[in-house]
Amino acid sequence: METTTNRQMALFIDDDSVLVSILMDQLRLFFAERGLDFAVCTATEEIPGTIAAFSGKNVAIAIIDLWMIDKKTNKPNTQAGYEVINQLRKRWPNCYIVVLSGHIDDAAKRTLTGYKNLAMLEKPLPTFVLEELINNLLGDLGICRTSGSVPA
Repeated sequence: METTTNRQMALFIDDDSVLVSILMDQLRLFFAERGLDFAVCTATEEIPGTIAAFSGKNVAIAIIDLWMIDKKTNKPNTQAGYEVINQLRKRWPNCYIVVLSGHIDDAAKRTLTGYKNLAMLEKPLPTFVLEELINNLLGDLGICRTSGSVPA
């Protein structure tokens, strides 16, 4: 049975298992210190189910990759990130989305510029840059910030 909660949560959606393994524990601690639950989705075919599983939750922020590998064809799906953004927007219209991708070209920038509550960061990047951006977004949501960086 699905329960509704006012506790806010963060989602991390990326098909790069190496990146996820590097960032997952750090992000979990980072969000826990700010009072948010945290969940990770690493497989493109699991994204719709993962998003549906959290429909009773209050998703405040989602960190997503733009291009993800289609497990059936083993090729990049350049539309996967846009599909995820649209699914997130349907369920949580005010959710902040951080696009964390190595494939943010001019066309993507033009497309994403029109989205409300969306920020773009290109991989690779130092973790503190991601933390600083998220702190600013959480501040906009009225969620208490903590000082300093979470240790790597």
